[in-house]
Amino acid sequence: MVYLDHASTSYPTKYFAKDYYIPGNPNSSHVMGLQANQALNEARQRIMNCLGVKSGKVLVGGTASQLVDNLMARIDKNIISVSEYEHDCLYKYGRHKFNYLNFLQVYIKKPEPKQKIICWMMTNNVTGAIFPVEQIGKMCRDAGAYYIMDAVAAIGHYPISNNLESFCDCLITSAHKYGGPQGVGCMWVSDRFAKFLELSDDSHEEYGLIHGTPNVSAAVAMSYAMEHAVDGLEDGNDEHCRSLLGYLETKLLGNRIDYNIIAKDQPKTYAINALYLPNINADALVQYLSSKSIYISPGHSACADNDAVEASRVLEAFGLTKEEASQTVRISFGESTSQEDIDALVQGIVKFKKLFI
Repeated sequence: MVYLDHASTSYPTKYFAKDYYIPGNPNSSHVMGLQANQALNEARQRIMNCLGVKSGKVLVGGTASQLVDNLMARIDKNIISVSEYEHDCLYKYGRHKFNYLNFLQVYIKKPEPKQKIICWMMTNNVTGAIFPVEQIGKMCRDAGAYYIMDAVAAIGHYPISNNLESFCDCLITSAHKYGGPQGVGCMWVSDRFAKFLELSDDSHEEYGLIHGTPNVSAAVAMSYAMEHAVDGLEDGNDEHCRSLLGYLETKLLGNRIDYNIIAKDQPKTYAINALYLPNINADALVQYLSSKSIYISPGHSACADNDAVEASRVLEAFGLTKEEASQTVRISFGESTSQEDIDALVQGIVKFKKLFI
């Protein structure tokens, strides 16, 4: 098997909830409940350490999409603005849409709405492009706006700023993107944004934002997975991915396969790559490779409400046409990815072209 779809879900999962099983409800006042609550709070602190923050609150819950839904239930949708690059879970809430920073610079200074919330991701989940989040966040701070940053595709692939508290108000991640269990994510919220959201000071039921019993075991596993991912970045995982991307390009050129790597000329993580292959239908190629146990994605998020729409929207924001978007695949690397995996992928593309083009 060749797995090149780590941006959808990292593989293999290294940290399972079952390995950190903690009985007891953290909302209970007896000893088992108190022990579970202590484990949950330790997980929160571990996450804060990974993010390099000393203030604010860490909330744990379901997937990043579910966390966003809980968050947006507290916010007037008319004050939310999103970039055209956003994942569908945030994009669907935006009343105002932006593509370029100069549009944001104009909008942020408008008198209405008086309160503004800006959503702009750190790392694009389709292309791996990295955006100037500190510049965006400080622009928001200067204008009195709040800044929500989707960091789902960033953890383990690109350093989170050491200065996060100075420009960001909300950061969202999802554990299964960096080796943790599926179905659990976390959200860091600044003190000033917590006040705006009217969160309680008590961590009970995630400061009043997410009701019900939290999955403590999954939260603990997630915190260790994040710690491992951050340490792996320091140990050179991004350089490993850079080397793999260079090898992929060499093999594509050597086999005379036309291609273009989207957003290659701007800052990006080398772990996530959108590969435009002229005249090759992305969905057909993905299905063919899957039949050979080679796993990649079309050039769109695997969890969009409408894959085709998101593919066109995000890739068009990067300058592609709808037709070009339909001919783009996403190839994403992990710690376990090898040059042999790249060899198998390229040979699969070569065989597909011989059979169908």
